[in-house]
Amino acid sequence: MRWWTRWRMGAVCADYKALLDRFLDGAMPTATFRTLYFKRFKEETRYMSSDLFEVLDGLFADLDGLTDDPELLAAKPDYFIDEARLRARVQAASRRLASFTA
Repeated sequence: MRWWTRWRMGAVCADYKALLDRFLDGAMPTATFRTLYFKRFKEETRYMSSDLFEVLDGLFADLDGLTDDPELLAAKPDYFIDEARLRARVQAASRRLASFTA
């Protein structure tokens, strides 16, 4: 990846990583994180690589499938996730974001 591409993505990564880390640190409840993430991602206009988009879009899908309904979790475990799995995926996404600017 060229230096200017990495530089342009740096602000995007930093903004999303800060949001993810606030959630992981317990500074915001899950519902607030979900609302803020959906809003930010849907309104995002800045450049991002396909790799970065893949991470952020995957997390969007995870948040979309978040539920505490045991019937939904059992019926479609490949789509629906509970909060524990969400936290694990947010943690993984945060690590990936950090690797884009390292």
